[in-house]
Formats: sequence, C-alpha cells, structure tokens
Amino acid sequence: IDLATDPSEQNDLSDRHPEKVEELSVAFDTWIETMPDPIKGGPKRKDLTQPSTIVSATSPNLTPREIERARIREEKRAAKKAEREQKKTPEMTK
Repeated sequence: IDLATDPSEQNDLSDRHPEKVEELSVAFDTWIETMPDPIKGGPKRKDLTQPSTIVSATSPNLTPREIERARIREEKRAAKKAEREQKKTPEMTK
C-alpha cells in the first residue's frame, strides 16, 4: 500500500512486491508469537476463511482454564436469555 498515492488503499501492491509481503509476513509472525494467548480462548489469529464461531466449553484443544471460562460465559449467556424470555412473558395476575 502506498498511502501517498493511494490514501483510500484501493490498489493492492502485493503482486508487484512479493519480497515486501514476505518481509512483513515474517515480521508479523515473529510479533504474534510474542503475544499472550487470547483471554477468550481460541487461536491468536482469526481464520477469515471459516465462519465465526463461539468458543464453547466443549471446543477441542482448550486448556482447563479456557474450558472453565467458556463454561462461565455459557452460563451467563443462558441466564441472560432466560431473563429476556421472562421479560417477554407477561406475569399472570389474579
């Protein structure tokens, strides 16, 4: 990307500069490995070829801590859903 001539980033220059793509890819790979694992579990990189998924307590390859955090999130989601459903249902009055 050349922001001086293409400020809206409409032109992809990666085909014309594969060496720069490789250089930046290596720099990114080196940097991402130094980052801690995501708090919400899952991989450090988002796989843009796959649809977005919610990490659940039954997801494979999770650490025990990640499983526990996913379980807690699932419980909170279920409680919020039940609360919303309860608000939808009018109370029975006598």
